[in-house]
Amino acid sequence: MSKHTPEPWFGIRFGDLAMIHINDPGLDGCPEDTPEEWAQVEGPTRYENGARIVACVNACEGIEDPSVVPDLVKALEALVRADNGTGSILRSSTETWDDYARAILAKARGESHD
Repeated sequence: MSKHTPEPWFGIRFGDLAMIHINDPGLDGCPEDTPEEWAQVEGPTRYENGARIVACVNACEGIEDPSVVPDLVKALEALVRADNGTGSILRSSTETWDDYARAILAKARGESHD
């Protein structure tokens, strides 16, 4: 896996542009003055796409290989399916883990979790 600029990244609107700041969290300078520290997102959904890029990069902080994220979701889904309403598949203090797995899956899917 190649190295990238460390998190956190920041997204801003700069006039009609959607910009991602990929360097100093202090946001020193503006896109016109320090273009090497900025990435421009283009297209009709540029603001939404820029926000998603920033959110995904920042959410993967500490994960060496982000391609594992779908596998993490599948593992949590398997844990919830294996429970079958019995309370848990683990041998100790599992109700907490089941609830946690359900909450994380709901968050990943954009669903509410009670």
